[in-house]
Amino acid sequence: GTKGIATARLDCDEDIESSKKLFQFYKKKNITLSLAVVTELLKDKKNRSFLSKLKNLSNILLSHSKTHRPNWGGNFIAAKWEAEEARNDIYRYFKIVCDFAVAPFHHAPPYAIKALEVNKYKGLVAGIINNDPYILIARSGKSIYSEKIISLSQQCMIHGDILKTNEDLKRYYEIID
Repeated sequence: GTKGIATARLDCDEDIESSKKLFQFYKKKNITLSLAVVTELLKDKKNRSFLSKLKNLSNILLSHSKTHRPNWGGNFIAAKWEAEEARNDIYRYFKIVCDFAVAPFHHAPPYAIKALEVNKYKGLVAGIINNDPYILIARSGKSIYSEKIISLSQQCMIHGDILKTNEDLKRYYEIID
């Protein structure tokens, strides 16, 4: 019965701890926010420290691959490694089995979806930029490339580099409201 839904996610491509203030702001507003983490960044203790203090981390944390390479590394073997190592890192550091991934650079080639399936992920969040046209025309749900992967293509995203004035975000706020 819902016409649409807005979800909020921070992509931690270059640093995780830097999302702390914005994450806390959303929490004070009682707005659910997820964190997509490039797990190579977990080697840095400050990034792990911030995440380890969060309640319900298993409901917040998403894999954003191991190293955030375009097209998941360019082939099935590389994509399988990216997905597997990211999942292993999250388990190694937090004892959480991560079931959902966010596509690096919004890339969701069929071999990457198969690599996620092999690694027992349940879902993939991709985006509209550089995405497979078949995913864009499909509704959210089972991926056309896998019976076991749920696919979601997010149609609107705000990058930090778009903000030039406070007015730049006005239309996004209106849409979300």
